[in-house]
Amino acid sequence: MLDISTISKLSASQSKLQLSNQRFKAYAQKQRQDEAKSSEKQGILEQLQKQQQETERKRKLEALDARLKNGENLSPDEIAYLQRESPGLYEDRMKERQEQEAYKKALENAKTKAEVNHLHMSRLSQFISEARTVANNPVISDGKKREIIERIQRRFEQTEKATIRFRKSEKYRKLPADEREKAAGKAKDEPHPEKEPVGRAGSTFKKADTANRTDTAADTKPSNGGNKATANGTDKRSETSSRRNVQTSDALLSPVPAQTHPEAENNSHKKDAEELTAQLLELIRRAKTGKTVS
Repeated sequence: MLDISTISKLSASQSKLQLSNQRFKAYAQKQRQDEAKSSEKQGILEQLQKQQQETERKRKLEALDARLKNGENLSPDEIAYLQRESPGLYEDRMKERQEQEAYKKALENAKTKAEVNHLHMSRLSQFISEARTVANNPVISDGKKREIIERIQRRFEQTEKATIRFRKSEKYRKLPADEREKAAGKAKDEPHPEKEPVGRAGSTFKKADTANRTDTAADTKPSNGGNKATANGTDKRSETSSRRNVQTSDALLSPVPAQTHPEAENNSHKKDAEELTAQLLELIRRAKTGKTVS
């Protein structure tokens, strides 16, 4: 049998073992808690890092987008980044760029100022039609409508900048006002072989001098009737000269067919463009607020 001292030692050992187990469990629990906290902290850090990367990505995309809106060119690396990170944005901006370049080229190829005005008015009418179609489409959500309308507004602003810049150029200043002025300029520059040059040998001066001598000889040549015939000839020439003077006066006094002055046409275009611009901006305003437009 076990004596009392042995039993006491066994009880003390058992108590120490139980205490040791409790301490181990507490330590293990603390370790798990620390690991959980560490994992949580790591998750938070990773989340913050992702948010920072996304913020940086958006900032870079916005910077590239702003440069494209301003008509700047991107480097190959920047284009590749835009294609990789936001292919939809890249496609939209490239379409806008191509459209804008085509408009600028059309302005450069215009033959008259009236053609430039026509190109400008056509673009304004196109934007109005697009804005009205989008605003009245019940299938498109309000958020998508605002996105499309903002794109139309941006294209309109780019068109206005290109038009104003071209109208300030030397090339535009030298353009004829319209087809009539263009045709008149060509006719003025073309030589006229049927018209005899003045001042050469055998020229109009010589012919006129010969004709005068012939008339003088006719006047002084005696004929039946003597002075009477001479008087009749003089009267006939005076009568012919008077008729010519009357015809010249009638031609000067006759009304000239009315033609529109280029300055008046330009003012008319300016007024029409202002009206279309005001109409487009009102459509854009109403479409952004979700209102139906007529």
